[in-house]
Amino acid sequence: MRDTAATPDSLLKRVHAVTAVTGAIVSHLSAAVLWGFPLPQALENLAVIHLTSRPGHRAVRHKNVVGHQQALEPEEIVTGARVSCTSPLRTWFDLAGILGLDDLVIAGDFLLRRRNPLTTIHGLDAFLAGKQGRAGYRRAMQARSLMRADTDSPKETELRLLLIRHGLPEPRINVPMFDETGGWIQDPDLAYEEEKIAIRRRASRQSGPASQRHLPG
Repeated sequence: MRDTAATPDSLLKRVHAVTAVTGAIVSHLSAAVLWGFPLPQALENLAVIHLTSRPGHRAVRHKNVVGHQQALEPEEIVTGARVSCTSPLRTWFDLAGILGLDDLVIAGDFLLRRRNPLTTIHGLDAFLAGKQGRAGYRRAMQARSLMRADTDSPKETELRLLLIRHGLPEPRINVPMFDETGGWIQDPDLAYEEEKIAIRRRASRQSGPASQRHLPG
């Protein structure tokens, strides 16, 4: 299972106690949990909190805290009612230094999902254009080449990547299918139109819809 099992509410309580004193920004894996990113199971329930301090401020040193120090643009910070957190795009970019390629693609497709996307292809490309030469840029660009908009679940992305890895052509995503009379049949997750093959993968859990986001707020 890839969908995050960590409880964002409990994480918010933990980070608020630290950030209220340090003024640090929730980032990396901790920000990913708050935004509802799908993560590998091994990273879902880590006890540590990732916090970023901006230049001029010391990285946070605290029990169960991984402190980072890096420059953040104003638009890369989202301030909620209790904490400040890196934006979805910045969070995904920071994950480039943590996740493997396929997991980064899955997280990236979550940004561009069909329902309640967190950004657009144009927004993603504009963001990456400003990150050339930064740590994680090369991995992020590798993932970008494999990311697709309008997906419905992490399992859908995982299956698409699996098909490609096994030498099959890339299937189309959520293409409406019609019968001989033009009547709508379904929108399969993946399809090979010319071969008239439709693939629908039932995931046991869908990745976080907008109602499960915990920032801003």
